[in-house]
Amino acid sequence: MAKLDGKIALIPGGTGGVGEGIVRGFLNAGATVVVPSRREESLEKLRRQLGESAGDGFVPLVGDLSQTESAEVLRGRWKKLDASMP
Repeated sequence: MAKLDGKIALIPGGTGGVGEGIVRGFLNAGATVVVPSRREESLEKLRRQLGESAGDGFVPLVGDLSQTESAEVLRGRWKKLDASMP
């Protein structure tokens, strides 16, 4: 059992650079990782780069969390988040 099994992490900016590394770290520790992005193609590229390590733990969320609609989708699906990285 991984250290973060059952935990939910929100990683905005997780589609590249340091954010991608943070996503990988949380996935490797067993967390479910929600990665929001305004661009679906960025999320698809990240899924390809993650390969099998994405598994069921990678949850892409197309949208802009500064907009109410996207934030409501997030809030409706997960009642609480265990970790969030800016």
